[in-house]
Amino acid sequence: MSALDGRHARRRLPIGAQALVTEALSRRFFKDRFEMASDAEQRYLAAMADLGDGPVRSVDVALRAGYKDRGSTSVLRESLMRKDLVYSPRRGLVDFTVPLFAAYLREQHPLASFTDDS
Repeated sequence: MSALDGRHARRRLPIGAQALVTEALSRRFFKDRFEMASDAEQRYLAAMADLGDGPVRSVDVALRAGYKDRGSTSVLRESLMRKDLVYSPRRGLVDFTVPLFAAYLREQHPLASFTDDS
């Protein structure tokens, strides 16, 4: 079996190693992905993360980000999908394409850090 088979995917990293991996992802991978987004898109991402992990309703993201309805954010959502930052697992839902990205956003770029004019 190769090093990439399921046996290895099920193993948990020791706590110290997990922290190092998460920090490395935060400094490079997550930061770069976040910076790909415009200011308005970053606010949308922060609102998604603020709602928790897993798929969230698009209408809830729009409301959390301060928009009156989901239609106000459809252009942002589509742009984030083209950038492969989010995807829609089914109609009306949106989720991050990368695991742990929501946790990174909550820690490094919480929704409260965005002003109303973002």
